[in-house]
Amino acid sequence: MLVTGRVGFISSIYVRILSDGSNVICLDDFVTEKKGEYISFNSQKKQFVEGDIQKLEDCTYAISL
Repeated sequence: MLVTGRVGFISSIYVRILSDGSNVICLDDFVTEKKGEYISFNSQKKQFVEGDIQKLEDCTYAISL
């Protein structure tokens, strides 16, 4: 499952709920938030990809994981 805008409030809640039963890939470009606290985000069921939803290559890379 791909979630965009991971560092946003609503997306962060979705990720917590969905990662209990699914593999979740999160895509965010950090336009509005700082990256520091999300560095340790990757785990067995959750992966974080820094990228822009408006760029096809970023989206293609994220869904290929």
